[in-house]
Amino acid sequence: MATYAQEFRRYWPALLGCGIGMAIGNSLIALTANLFAPRLIAELGWTKAQFSLGSSVSIFLIFCFPFIGRFADRVGPRRAARVGFVAVPLGFIAYSLQTGPIYQYFVIMFLLATFAVLTSALVFGRVIVDRFDTARGMALAVGMSLSPLIGAALLPVIDYVIETQGWRTAYRVLAGISALGGVLAIGLISLPSQAVPAQSVREKPAPLPRAELFALIRMPAFRLLIAGMVLVSLPIVMMSSQLKLVLEESGASSHLATWLVSLSAASVVAGRIICGYALDRAPVHIVSFIAVLLPAFGFMTIASPFDQTWVLVCAILVVGMATGAEGDIGAMIISKKFDIRHYGLVYSCLSAAIGFAAAVGAITLGITLSRTNSYNGFLLIVGLFTLAASVCFYFLGKAPDHVHDKTEGTLDVIADAVSEPGGSAVVGA
Repeated sequence: MATYAQEFRRYWPALLGCGIGMAIGNSLIALTANLFAPRLIAELGWTKAQFSLGSSVSIFLIFCFPFIGRFADRVGPRRAARVGFVAVPLGFIAYSLQTGPIYQYFVIMFLLATFAVLTSALVFGRVIVDRFDTARGMALAVGMSLSPLIGAALLPVIDYVIETQGWRTAYRVLAGISALGGVLAIGLISLPSQAVPAQSVREKPAPLPRAELFALIRMPAFRLLIAGMVLVSLPIVMMSSQLKLVLEESGASSHLATWLVSLSAASVVAGRIICGYALDRAPVHIVSFIAVLLPAFGFMTIASPFDQTWVLVCAILVVGMATGAEGDIGAMIISKKFDIRHYGLVYSCLSAAIGFAAAVGAITLGITLSRTNSYNGFLLIVGLFTLAASVCFYFLGKAPDHVHDKTEGTLDVIADAVSEPGGSAVVGA
């Protein structure tokens, strides 16, 4: 088994490719959506209420994700990423060709979101898991941390293009960025030097029998993982769009609230790195329990009457760090508790659970705000639910693992060579 440093030296090109792929694919769509909203509403004659209905598309995606995840398992990460990076540029181009009716936007959004998930951790997380063993937690953290960093660099550029050249040109620029970035990402993860030794070769995944699928769903680990992710994901809408309002209600000035929102974004990256380091040195269920337990108290602290600046800073730090840790935790648990052949399927179910939780959280937030005109009720609810999520993650340690082969990898590079006519199963290390 390679040492911590050896794994990074051997597989850093693949890790860089995964980071780039996750940053300029699905993540880029989400990061840039807010930049286009004002121009689309103004120039295409939509209302804000009509535009806000776009978030409901995620409900329908819940039913698509498991099929997409199984597709990724069947064809391998490299081929799945190719499909994703064809779909994302075409989606941006389609956005640039809209003529006015808002149904066009919804249809494009649905199709793009369906296939763009093939440029997310569902695919690239599998590449990292395949290559890294000793340093898996840190590798996942580094790969996922590139998304906000690259996004932060690209956002001002796209905003400038929107202001000077128009939103249609900006969408075409995004199409070019995603296409070129996709070629680079797929090229890096496909380098021959990134393959594992020939003795690690396994056959390409076979169709998943119905009995095995039902056995997977009945696994206590699967149910605990899904329940934990649903419970911990309820505050997503609040954290992504209304955090400043929450902080101002808690007594922060507008300037302080803005600073705290920025601190939250920075703590996401810090949370990933710290959690990744811990996951490589401690049992995954213990790290998950602690990482999810802390934000439960963070939410309750924000809802409390204690509104001193240092109290809010501490609360935002633990909440933001946990938000960053959740991605590492999900991927790590899947790699430890489930057969790696089903990584895409389980991860897609995880994504569907998070989407469901986000929709339920948005509805719950709307109800509590309409009845109390305050965020405190919702903060207490998500605090208690997050506390319950930490218990689910703790009991994952007692749930039996799926029996699977502990080989060092199941790289799609090798799978492709085995499956293609005349292909050889021996790929250079």
